[in-house]
Order: sequence, then structure tokens, then C-alpha cells
Amino acid sequence: MKHFLTLTKLELVNLFGINLWRYGKDPADKKRRATLLAVIVVLIAIGMFYFGATAYAYVLLNASDRILMSLGLIAVAFTLFFNAFRAKSSLYREKDRELLASLPLRSLPIVLARLLRVYLEGLLVTLVILLPGIVVYFIYVGFSLSFCLTALLAILFLPVLPTSLAAWIGILFAAIIARNRHKVLTEVLLMLIILVVTFALPLIITGSASSSEPTEYFSQISPSGSNYSGEVTAQLSAQVASAFESAEKSSPLFKAWDGLFRGNLSDLLLYGLASLLILLLTALVIGKNFFTISGKLIQGASHHDYQLASLRNASLMNALVRKEAGRYFSSGIYVTNTIVGPIFAVAFAIALGFFSMEEILQTTLQLPIHLNLQAALPYILGMFFCIMSISTSSVSMEGNTLWQVKCLPISPRDLCNAKLLFSLLVMGPFYVLSEVILLFTVRATLMERLWLIIIPALYLVFSATFGLFINLKLPKFQWNSHAEVVKQSAACGLSMLAMFTALLPIFLICLAPAEMTNLANLLVMLLLGLATFLLYSKPDLRAITK
Repeated sequence: MKHFLTLTKLELVNLFGINLWRYGKDPADKKRRATLLAVIVVLIAIGMFYFGATAYAYVLLNASDRILMSLGLIAVAFTLFFNAFRAKSSLYREKDRELLASLPLRSLPIVLARLLRVYLEGLLVTLVILLPGIVVYFIYVGFSLSFCLTALLAILFLPVLPTSLAAWIGILFAAIIARNRHKVLTEVLLMLIILVVTFALPLIITGSASSSEPTEYFSQISPSGSNYSGEVTAQLSAQVASAFESAEKSSPLFKAWDGLFRGNLSDLLLYGLASLLILLLTALVIGKNFFTISGKLIQGASHHDYQLASLRNASLMNALVRKEAGRYFSSGIYVTNTIVGPIFAVAFAIALGFFSMEEILQTTLQLPIHLNLQAALPYILGMFFCIMSISTSSVSMEGNTLWQVKCLPISPRDLCNAKLLFSLLVMGPFYVLSEVILLFTVRATLMERLWLIIIPALYLVFSATFGLFINLKLPKFQWNSHAEVVKQSAACGLSMLAMFTALLPIFLICLAPAEMTNLANLLVMLLLGLATFLLYSKPDLRAITK
């Protein structure tokens, strides 16, 4: 127990870089961490607002008893995704394996301490998702002792099972990667599998059932009259209730999941105890064979007999772009984090061939206001290219090798241009593919088609330029793994704010009159082009010139 408490303390003081914050002597590093903390707080606030708005929608639709069930499912999916994504680096760290193996320690306390840290991280995610829903419930529905106890137990128990599953997924994926010749490609494919499964988890639990209400059911309501909004809300409430009932009949998993949050504390306690038993069993099995497992998960390097052939001349930009490509494709985490957005863009273009957002929101739901979603399509597509740009981490990825670039007769501007060009070369094919698919999946006029081509392209260039600008402002050259650069740096957190430059026009364009669409698009194009030009023309090159 003493060893477990000591190891747990070590894990927790290093959580989110607390020790570096308390004892670090570098003012610049503290400034970067403060900026990262501010970005995280802003993103958490936005996320909590979104989940609170979702809970409020449930209240309006007379489905407040489904708030915990729905948000709990989202919390489990998010926790499973993030824990599985970083299970290998959290549980089976290579850098301190030899040190721990040389100490008089049993492996079980090590595994328990690390699993506890993963659980606490999942608990924070669960709090961010569930807490807004609980607050909304108390405000609009009222205090209920049974709901309070159910919410408390749900917050404590929901992260337990994803923690256990993530530990086993980490073993499985790390073993596959370690024994595969094409390690980076394998890691990317496995991470994409996790992403697909995570987003499919709600569909697996709820089943494919949908509301049996006919579309014509809503057409009986006339938009005229003062009670139109209330009638629409009543009809939506009936449709939502029918959808939940249909899902319960068609999916036993959904019915069992929903039963956990219906005030029956015995079922929730049983689920919690079962999850704890699975977690303890996971800790015992992995703890007993921890050093053996972690040793076998170490990726072996394949050696080749290289032969020096004839040397080739290449232009400076060509050589620098090839250098960027070698670094990028050598890191599975780097590729996975930056390729998700473009893949979503292609998937979105394909999905538009099977459903129409305009028909869903306007015809099926008969909303009391008109939304011009056709005009918002270019911004939605551009938003996907702003999720995470390659250039956001390209400067920080230089790490301890930055001195090599400084020693060469290369201007900082050429180095930045190469990083920017490589980012565009990687993202460009996804943009072209999505635009080609949209030719067949979206019907549009000539002007709408023109905006659908120009605006996503502008967002692609803006995202790459903005990411490079932020990374030059907030570089992170001291890191132990690529995950610290790609997922935990201040530049990556701030670069996600580029998505809001696409989200804001979406809301404005949807509500604007159709005759104002071209003028609004032209204004956005000019502002976006000017912002991109200013960011490109005035970069802060001190990070790579000192």
C-alpha cells in the first residue's frame, strides 16, 4: 500500500505538468503553460455550454429524464476514445521501464497507480459532459434526491469501464504495431478504427431504430398563427418520445443502458461493481505480467544494408519539403491527429449524397424560421480543414535537431515556406477529392458551386498559415514524445480557435436572406484573404533564429 500511495502521488503531481508549473524556472515556459491553460479553460467552457444546450433541448422536448442517459453515453464514448488513443503512453511507458525494473517494487502497485491516473482523467471528461446537464435539470425540472444520487454514481462509475477497455486496447494495438513492418501506417489505421468505433458506439447501443412518425405528420401544422412554435415543440416532443420507445423495443442494449439512469439505484450500483471488478481483474492480470508485457511492446528497429548510390541535386525547397515529409510520416500520432479533419471532409461530401440537411430541418421538422443551409455548406466543409493543421506542430517537431537547420545556409523564411507548402500538399488531395465528390452529391447553381470551391480552399490556406504563425509564437522544443507536441502544446490548443472563423459565418449565413448570400460570401472571402496575408507576411521568426 505504501508503494501504491507513493507511485500514485508521483503520477498525480505530474498530471497536466503540475510539477513543471510549480518548480520550473523558465519564465517563457511558464508563459506558454499559462496560455495553454487559458485555451483549455475556453475550450472546456465552450464544451460545457454545448452540453448544457443539449440538456436544455431535452427539457424543452419533455425528455428531461433522458438527459443522464444521453450525456452518459457521450461521456463513455469520449473517455474510451481518449484513453484508448493514449493508453500505450499512459500505461506502458518505455522511458522509465528500466528504472522501475531496477527498484525493489512489485509491478501491481505501478499498474494500479497508472490506471488510477487514467481513471481520474476520464473522470474529468465525464464531469465536463455531465455537470452542465445536471445543472440544467436542477434549474428547469427541480431538485430530486433520486436524480442527485443517480448523477453522483454515474459520474463516479462511468469512467471505470472505459479505463479497463483502454488498457487492453493499448496492449493489443501496441503489440500489433511492434510486430508490424509498416509501423506508422499500422498505427494510423488502428487509430482511425478507434475513431470510427467511438462514433459508432451510440449507434450500436441505440440501434438503427428511428421514429415511426410519418413525414407528413408535421405538414399538418400551418406556419401561420401564434401557436405555431408551441405546436411544433409539441410535435417534436411526440416524435422524440416515439424514437426513444422504438429504440428500446429494437435494441436490448439501449434498453439496458437507459435503465441504468431511470432512478433504479440497484442497477447502477450493480453496473458500478461489475465495472470495478473488471478494472481490478485488469490490474491483476496486467500487474502480474507488467514488465514482460511492456518489454514485448517495445518497438524493434529494422536494420537494412544501406548502399550509397549516386547523389542527386535538388532545389532548396524540394529538399526542405522532403525533410518535412520524412519527419511527418515517421510519427503515427502526428499523422493521425492531423488527418482526421480532412477524412471527415471527404466523409461529409459523401454523406450529402444520401441525405439533405435542408430537407431534414425544414421539411421534416418544420422549423419556424428558414435556414439557408445550402449557403453554409462551403463553411462546414472548410471547418473540417481547420480542426488540426500539420503546420501547427511542424516547428515544435524540430525539437533538439533545430540546431542542424540553424547551421545550414537556410533562411528562416525558406524553412517556414517549406513547412507551409508541405501542409498544403498533404491536405490538398483531400480537398480536391471532396470537391469532386460534391459535384455528384450536391445540386448547386453556378455561383453556389463557385463559393463551394473558393471558400474551403481559403480556409485550407488560412488554417495552415494560422497554425504556423501560432507555432512560431508558442514553440515547444523540449519534449519526450510526439504526443506532447501534437496533443498537449499551447499552439495546438490555440490553433483549434481557427474553427470558430468558420463556425461564426455558418450561423450568420444560415439566417441571412438568400439575396444577401453572395455579398456575405464575398465579404468573408476578403476578410479571410486579408487575415491570411497578414499572418503570412509578419511571422515571428525569433523561435528559429535565436
